[in-house]
Amino acid sequence: MICLATAERERERERERFAPLEETTKTADGEFDEIGGGVVKLGEILDYEQPTDYIVESEQYDDKYKTPVLTAGKTFILGYTNETKGIKTDLPVIIFDDFTTEIKYVDFPFKVKSSAMKILKLKNNNKAILKYVFYQMKKINFNAETNKRYWISEYCNLTIPLPDLSTQQEIVNQIEQEEKIIEENKKLIEIMDNKMQKRIDNLLNRL
Repeated sequence: MICLATAERERERERERFAPLEETTKTADGEFDEIGGGVVKLGEILDYEQPTDYIVESEQYDDKYKTPVLTAGKTFILGYTNETKGIKTDLPVIIFDDFTTEIKYVDFPFKVKSSAMKILKLKNNNKAILKYVFYQMKKINFNAETNKRYWISEYCNLTIPLPDLSTQQEIVNQIEQEEKIIEENKKLIEIMDNKMQKRIDNLLNRL
């Protein structure tokens, strides 16, 4: 029962995770309730960099190596390389899969496997917080069924609400707190699952 209750609470937390962003919903007149601000195109606040300089020369990965090799897809970390040249260190950035539009927020040095992504960074730190932009991008419902590159052709023209910096930071703080709780719940579920499996094994071993 504890495990089920925890799982239900985790699902609830996941639903609540991006609730702070709902306060940035645009009204009919183009303004924003609660927080104020305006709408900007992603391409107006984000620069992109081609990943060519950071592509690994060898795919002989090993966990004992230091530098992670990343993809913007679900796998995220493909492995670790011992290559010392061409490491992306100007951080943080958002890596954007140019074909699927999947994204990841990265705040540690890395290399990449292929050129099928864009590396996104802020044009002006005085106007936006990158993690806030990342969270807003996570909310975007985008159809990427056509096999083509999307950032330049379409995605950079999508809009997000952009309140003042203090409001952006407040929203980021709230979401990060929710993420922390979710991770703690995941660890608890794993612990309870392991305990349950041991109990099941002990019961079956009596037969």
